[in-house]
Amino acid sequence: MRRIVIKRNAFGYVLIAVLLLLFLGSIFSVKTYGKNKEYFSDNTAEAESEYLRQVKEILSEYGLPHAGITLTKVSEDGINVEYTTQIHVGMKYSEEMTREIEGVALSVESSAVKLVMLND
Repeated sequence: MRRIVIKRNAFGYVLIAVLLLLFLGSIFSVKTYGKNKEYFSDNTAEAESEYLRQVKEILSEYGLPHAGITLTKVSEDGINVEYTTQIHVGMKYSEEMTREIEGVALSVESSAVKLVMLND
């Protein structure tokens, strides 16, 4: 009778452990997001959309309707929010336009907005 021997492979165990950690990590991140539901409310999303619409309108007025806009939101405590607006203009831009964009208010409580103009 022949015996089938299964070799223990350390690589296989490591691979299984890594996959398990990735799976568990994704589950815990979903739970963390769920705790801050009030922070990610529809009102915040509407305010962000309105802010982006106003910025796009200003860019269009200055002849940059296809400029790329990236709005990044960071909150470490779920209350105070810091936004960074990056605008990829691809050419020289006027300081007047920059001041006008900085004047656009984002109506989200406890938030600060930083503007970064990128001349790609």
